[in-house]
Amino acid sequence: MTVTNTPDVLTRATAEFAIALMLALQRRVAEGDRFVRRGDPWEWSTTFMLGEGLDGKTLGIVGPGRIGGETARLGEALGMRVVTAGRGDPLEPLLRASDVVSLHTPATSATRHLIDAAALAAMKPTAVLVNTARGSLVDELALVAALRDGAIAGAALDVYETEPHVREELKAFENVVLTPHLGSATSAAREGMGMLCVDALRAVLLEDRVPENVVRQVPEVADVSPILRARYEGREDDLAALLARDPELDVFEAAAVGRTDRLSELVDADPTVVAAWSPDGFTPLHLAAYFGHVDAVRVLLERDAAPDAVARNELAVQPLNSAAASQVAEARVAVARLLLDAGADPNAELAGGFRPLDAALQNGDEELAALLRERGGSLTPPA
Repeated sequence: MTVTNTPDVLTRATAEFAIALMLALQRRVAEGDRFVRRGDPWEWSTTFMLGEGLDGKTLGIVGPGRIGGETARLGEALGMRVVTAGRGDPLEPLLRASDVVSLHTPATSATRHLIDAAALAAMKPTAVLVNTARGSLVDELALVAALRDGAIAGAALDVYETEPHVREELKAFENVVLTPHLGSATSAAREGMGMLCVDALRAVLLEDRVPENVVRQVPEVADVSPILRARYEGREDDLAALLARDPELDVFEAAAVGRTDRLSELVDADPTVVAAWSPDGFTPLHLAAYFGHVDAVRVLLERDAAPDAVARNELAVQPLNSAAASQVAEARVAVARLLLDAGADPNAELAGGFRPLDAALQNGDEELAALLRERGGSLTPPA
């Protein structure tokens, strides 16, 4: 399987929109629009609805990548002085120096609530916050408190923590500009994104080559059984139809669908199968943990399945990673507890450095996060 993305074509559009939000907020464009539409009485005067310009102001770019770099360039064209903070750089000096703080970092466990109460307190009371990146970067409750207390002068948001839901408290502030994730919403950018997708499809399906915008390639496993494939792909109706035929499940299928009676039968007949590897590089314990089958996990651990087995594929996951990433939310904590009790490493890392606590927080599972912290789990250190 080849995974691609759509870089570059949305860089200018998103950077322009970040500047547009800065202007809308500082020059009170959105507030003035609401004022006129309400029919409030007004007349021109030298002090009516005064705002702030961008010329001479300090623009803090958090994440000076493609989009952050282009936003900086456009800000400089408007007379702004630019300071930046990249991965591993201290954030507080930027926050204290900036009149406008603009966010351009990806959403990871390390950047979740990057802008929290402490970060907002470090900003100037005359400064504003702009977020066109990802909603999880900002602790919205802390932002509401900062706006209410006058700790910062305003905010402009194009993305939200629980998008498309927007907190009612944010809607009440006149010094907040809110837009519905429009950063890349220009005809040219969206057409460019579509054409990159077409080019990638053509490269893979017609020209048998790797696209230029490839993110990663995952080997396709031809000999995964139809039951496992239906399970992986979430095709529940197909899975139910296959299981209705009462097939003789192998150890991987039994673990993936939670048939503990069949699993026990297979393991008791041949104890070595607990350490067997599926064609795509997983043990039965990986599969039972990922699909949230608590009893199957218990059966395998009682038969000495290794709680720290590393998958033989590019993911290099351990069973605890599988449990933390499981979409079966109600089973995560129970499965994780069994694995931790059996000796699983609370800081087991994927090949890319993603730990169980990262996955728990990404899934919003505070109970699992608390369990992992209690057992010594921590977030992946910044690169």
